[in-house]
Formats: sequence, C-alpha cells, structure tokens
Amino acid sequence: MAALPTGVEIRNNKICIWFMYRGKRCREILKGWINTPANIKKAGNLRAVIVSEINLGEFDYHQRFPSSSRAKKTVTTVSVQTFSELCELWTSIKETEISANTMRKTRSQLGTLMHIINGDTPVSTIRHSDILKYRKELLNGETLYLANPKSNKQGRTVRTVNNYISLLCSLLRFANKSGFISGKPFEGIKKLHKGKVKPDPLTKQEFSLLAESERGQSLNMWTFAVYTGVRHGELAALAWEDIDWEKGTAHIQRNLNALGMFVPPKTDAGDRVITLLEPALEALKAQRTLTSLQPKTEIVFHHREYGAMEYQNLRFVFMPRMRKGKQKAY
Repeated sequence: MAALPTGVEIRNNKICIWFMYRGKRCREILKGWINTPANIKKAGNLRAVIVSEINLGEFDYHQRFPSSSRAKKTVTTVSVQTFSELCELWTSIKETEISANTMRKTRSQLGTLMHIINGDTPVSTIRHSDILKYRKELLNGETLYLANPKSNKQGRTVRTVNNYISLLCSLLRFANKSGFISGKPFEGIKKLHKGKVKPDPLTKQEFSLLAESERGQSLNMWTFAVYTGVRHGELAALAWEDIDWEKGTAHIQRNLNALGMFVPPKTDAGDRVITLLEPALEALKAQRTLTSLQPKTEIVFHHREYGAMEYQNLRFVFMPRMRKGKQKAY
C-alpha cells in the first residue's frame, strides 16, 4: 500500500487530516469523501492548503469545517483580515489607555497610513519590504492635510516619518500577538537617522524687546511664562486657587489640551509645585487686579484613569481671549 500524504490518516475506512493550530493538534474527518487513492491525494493537497493558511494567518476554522465541534471551540469573537479592520480594533482598545488628545493625533496618523497602504490590504500580505516602501513614500510623498489642502507640501521630516513607521510596527506587532498574522514583518525596521537640532531659545535681548511691545495682561502672561517655563496648556489652565502667596509658589496640576479638555500635566512628574522668581511674582501681582475677582467657572477635569472625572470651580489667572465682546474664562 502506498504511503499516505503527510497529515492524512485512514480511520474506520474514513479519510482524516490533522494539522497544528494554535499550539494544538487538530484532527478532522473529511465527511463524504470516499476512501479512494484520488481522494487521499486530494486530502493531502487540502491539508497543505490549510497549513499554508495557518502560517499566513488566514485560516478560518469554521469556514473550512462548519459542522466541526472543534471549530466552535476555536472560533474567536474578533476576526481581522484587512489593514482598516486592524486599525479600527487597535484604536478601540487604545482608547482606554491613551489620552483623548493623543488619540486625536493617532487617528490622524492612521488616516495617512491607510491612504498609503490602502485600508483593504490584507494584513497578512504586508511584508518587511512593504514597510520600507511605505517609509520611503512617507519621506518623499505629499502630505495629506485634508482640512487645509493649501498647506500640503512635498515630503515629511525624518522625525515625522519615524513616528508613522513606529505606529505601523506597533499595529503589526499587535496583529502578530493576537494571532491575526504569523509573520513578524516589523522586525529589523530601524529608525531613520536624524540630525540634532540646535536649540534656539529666546534671548534676554529678544525678551526685553517683546516686553517693551506688550502691555497689561499680555505682558504679565509672557513674563510669567518666561520666568517659570510652564507649558502653554499649563499656563492656560492656571487658576488663582493654585497660587500660594505666603510661600511664593504655584501648583501646576492641570493642563488645557488642544481639544479644550482639562487634564493632568503631560507626565506624572509634571504635577509639581514651583517656587516663583521675583519677576513671575510681580507679574502675578499685576495680574491679580485684572482677573482675581472674576466669577468662578465650573470645569470638568479628566483624570488619567479612563472615565474618571470631577467638577472644579476655579478663577483662572490669565483670560486673554474674547468672545462676542466678552472676556472668556480661559
């Protein structure tokens, strides 16, 4: 009797095939297949196709064996085939891990990646060489500012491209760990080298010229910003309740992000108490006459923990913006 093809068995005169799936040996009877040499050869070919699908991350147990009891045990609630499906699943998971502002930027980056890769591209077909090709296109291709097409330009900075490719590799790493793909095309992708940018801080002379051109609240705000080094979002969210006049300190504990949400400072270490230098204190004293008696404003403060928030009533230090002829609270 001729040797059976690899992975093919005859049990009770029935043709069976076995294969390894998710670390376990699976055996399936080919129902309706009569035990003939021709069918045994076909069974060997079918088994080879299934092994190939498993290696490519394309195997659908339920589709191949709809009446199998094992198929019901191995089926998962999540199935990802295309790049757009991968992006959608990844973002839905990451929403609980990263801030709303970071998610806004990430969604924008994913939109660009889907334009370059094509959202309908099967994830399992993306190779190492494809990632390098995407990187080159990102580096030399035109930008995609849909909200303001006139600002589009040819090419992106090395830093921007590295951020895009890092995001893509994170997506593919997630796909690999989730079992959507078996390969690791992200391995060995190196960051493009970038030159060191020489710092160009505001000089004393430049600040003096700026101070001479500003008056009132604008001068107070710039003076406080320069002599404390707080981030612009922290400056916008600073309240009189954060100032300790006796100790001469300011508690930096909130930030106003690009979405107009009050959140903690960028990092845990960003929640800090700073000792104010004399120019910063003088700027606050001058500002106190302008805004310290304004009505309190109720805000929603979003904590780092997903979904955790609280209401706060604050008087903001700097109120430079106007809306319909009235001063905005922040």
